[in-house]
Amino acid sequence: MKAIFIKRQLSKDEIHEIVDLTGRNRSIKLYSSVSLPDDLKTAVLPYPDLNETSKREINYDILKKTIDFGEKIFDGKSVSEWLTVDRTSTWHYHKFRIYFSIRNLYIEAREINEISKDYDDIIIFSNDLRLEKLIRKHNLKIDFRFMKTKPEKDYLSFLYYMLYLLYCLLQNLFVPLKNTRHIVFNVTLPVMYLDIPSLAPVKGNYVLGYLFKKMDKDFLLINESETPKFTKDKTFKFSRGIPKKSVKAPALISEGLLLKRLFSLSMILKLFKANRRLKKIYNHLYNCANNDIDYYFLDFIKKFHFTTLYFIFKYYAFKSFFKSHKIKTICSTDENSPEIKSVFDAAKSEGTITVGMQHGAIHELHPAYMYSTSDREKGIMSDYTMVWGEYYKSFLAEKGNYKPDSLIVTGHIRSDVIPLIRNAGQKIKGLPGNMPFIIFASQPQRDISLRKRTARDIFNAVKRLDNILLIIKLHPAEKNDGIFYIAIAEEAGLKNYRIMYDEDLYTLIASCEALITCFSTVGTETAYFYKPLIILDHLKQDIQGYKKEGIAFQATNSDELYHCLKGILEGSLTIDKKAYSNFICKYAYKIDGLVSERCVTFIKSLG
Repeated sequence: MKAIFIKRQLSKDEIHEIVDLTGRNRSIKLYSSVSLPDDLKTAVLPYPDLNETSKREINYDILKKTIDFGEKIFDGKSVSEWLTVDRTSTWHYHKFRIYFSIRNLYIEAREINEISKDYDDIIIFSNDLRLEKLIRKHNLKIDFRFMKTKPEKDYLSFLYYMLYLLYCLLQNLFVPLKNTRHIVFNVTLPVMYLDIPSLAPVKGNYVLGYLFKKMDKDFLLINESETPKFTKDKTFKFSRGIPKKSVKAPALISEGLLLKRLFSLSMILKLFKANRRLKKIYNHLYNCANNDIDYYFLDFIKKFHFTTLYFIFKYYAFKSFFKSHKIKTICSTDENSPEIKSVFDAAKSEGTITVGMQHGAIHELHPAYMYSTSDREKGIMSDYTMVWGEYYKSFLAEKGNYKPDSLIVTGHIRSDVIPLIRNAGQKIKGLPGNMPFIIFASQPQRDISLRKRTARDIFNAVKRLDNILLIIKLHPAEKNDGIFYIAIAEEAGLKNYRIMYDEDLYTLIASCEALITCFSTVGTETAYFYKPLIILDHLKQDIQGYKKEGIAFQATNSDELYHCLKGILEGSLTIDKKAYSNFICKYAYKIDGLVSERCVTFIKSLG
């Protein structure tokens, strides 16, 4: 028997070929994990998801291999040491996305291997040549169709970005830096949140917005926009960063600082040497590697070479900045991402104390927070990390290999507004009458099939309920993903729903009947309001421990989710208030409106 597996978008010629093949031979089975044109929709079969046990096994196995690979010894040195340029830990810049890329590759291969047992002849349309090596070939004829697609470039966006860089350079000329002792780095995408004390909606950094208002003249805010890709689907949009009225401290723009140092001869020489050295190292490590997964890691490291050079440039540019100014501390959320880590590495090289800030729930499958004992000894992590509660302090020390005395419990900054919201009774515009609603807090899950299954199960469950509205609250990184959920809602036949992006999350939670998520931080925030929480946990992992802590009902499919929702709405399922209170104490310290003050006090105590 013959089957066709489609794992990427097809060209017109490929579509015609498949239409012709399936038309001439009706016994050919067609499986696709991507949307197909109308010519093929009637012939395609649902793509079978890998079972939960296998996915969980791959998740943990590849994460362990990722952490171990950084410490793997080749010719007397670890991979992370080989890939260190000055004090830039470039292996750690890419560890996060390499983990997800290889994990998804292995899941994809396992799926095809499971399905192909029933066939002797298959065609695979994919963008990743590595997949071919992972497909079992025993008594199986395979025709692998590889095509690397490149998104269409948007040159107008590039022009806008050049003008933006010039604007940044000019703006920085008028920023006073004389009294600066502490820096807060801001890179979060601007979204709507409620101001304190007015509760008026404002657009900005919803994670650190309340901290900004506590910063005085000793502080400097450095704003940075998301690095543009200049493609048609991700156009660059001009942003002025945080409104001046939201922060008393002076503010620099990171891009202007980088542009100022871009054309210096010493910078060009450093980048030239780094480029030449790293390319030699890649070849040397390839020669030392002796198994397929090592080659996969090295393939991705080499693939990300251009972005590695960008982060090395950023490191040297900020190293020059820290050398020129007497900065005591630098603080940021998302401190383990390459955008921030390169700046923190530069700060460390000049003796500035680095302070990370927890911005989301942390779990043992979160590669950004999982380090080796060797990483701890080398000081790869931030000098200090401010965490929400005692649980996260213990977790990072035991599971993430952080130094216990580097972890400071302060609480969750965003919770500072909750005491005000509880007393204000905020209303939500645009909702029909007094219809009760539930929230689906979505996430841009990297497992595409699981992301689709999540939406499908939720929509099918809600469709069975009477007189209820579903609000799909998009994650900040899903701004343009409304169409993804609209298509699945149409497929499920769900009519009574709204998609929201800019509406304040806390206002929604305060008024909802229940909230559904998979493993989002929003689950933690739902507990702050003593609202019913349901985790749709297909893999039965309870990654965040919400069920274990007694603050969530767990569903593993659409039918279980329906019964949870029905029970909550009818009153037969109720929350355990004592468990919620214990959870808040353990995971968020205090909901007292004073977290921002505690954070500023700690930062100032460092110098």
